[in-house]
Amino acid sequence: MPTNTSNNTNNDTDFLLPASHCVPWIIVIGTESFLIVVLNLVTVIVFTKQRQLRRKKTYILIRNLAVIDLLAGAISGPLQIERFGGRCDVWGYSRKSTWDYYLKNALLHLFSMASLGNLVAMAMERAHAIFFPFKHRLIGKPAYRAIITIIWLVAVIRESFQVILMEIHENSEELLQMINSTLYVPYYLTSLFLVCISYCSIFVKTKTITRSKSRRNSVVSKERQVTSTLFIVTVVSLLTLSPVIAFISLGAFSNISFPSNIFYFHVRMIVILFFLANSLANPIVYSLRMRGFRAGLTELFGLPANLLNATHILPRHLS
Repeated sequence: MPTNTSNNTNNDTDFLLPASHCVPWIIVIGTESFLIVVLNLVTVIVFTKQRQLRRKKTYILIRNLAVIDLLAGAISGPLQIERFGGRCDVWGYSRKSTWDYYLKNALLHLFSMASLGNLVAMAMERAHAIFFPFKHRLIGKPAYRAIITIIWLVAVIRESFQVILMEIHENSEELLQMINSTLYVPYYLTSLFLVCISYCSIFVKTKTITRSKSRRNSVVSKERQVTSTLFIVTVVSLLTLSPVIAFISLGAFSNISFPSNIFYFHVRMIVILFFLANSLANPIVYSLRMRGFRAGLTELFGLPANLLNATHILPRHLS
């Protein structure tokens, strides 16, 4: 997650901090990454095995999001630990212009970009389901697989452009500002715009048809139940990504400075904590909102069936 901050803090190896500052963060980020892997692995298994969850085509996108989040915890999390551990007197971290370094740098952000793209796809898919419910039912699973392919291609192409910029640009400070202003901020803002437009149009559309008692209204009502859950997933994800967007935007468009290297380090670690939390929150939302998902959990772990009726925080819309 490169950012252009003050001149004395924008290179990972410009300073070394005592291990006492890094070890607690290694434990926190390591624990978070482990939980991300476990929870999303369970999510993938449940959405794959539970018949009720396999039937609905929308859940193909949810399953893809779980796979993305699983990879974020398994790959991006440890790479983040390796990178910021090089800032401390723990281990070294090479920033030489090698393809090994480029690949690691790409994998740091690939899955978050794919996750954001998946959120956009889910928002647009929900808008199509609400506006054209009968046409939406005619869309087959191959179309969803094509959407998933596009999500991954966009993320890979974006990371490839970053690698190219890193290879041809020698000035690290100008490089970071260029990457932030051309690849990060526009990607985040475009995704945010598409998500907001999709859900705002859904909100307006559902308000205009609630007075209707037609069969079309009942179809839209069923789609709205799924949409409400995916809306919560999207909102939670955007909230966890908002510190990242703010941090990168400040680095791209202002030459901010921090009181000390230690202060900068801890601010960046908090941002990374939220950055990875984007991949942690979704299974929690599913368990609170989706009865079918809870049924899959009880079946997978052999839990008592009456747990399905346990008190939960959020309204239960999916059955």
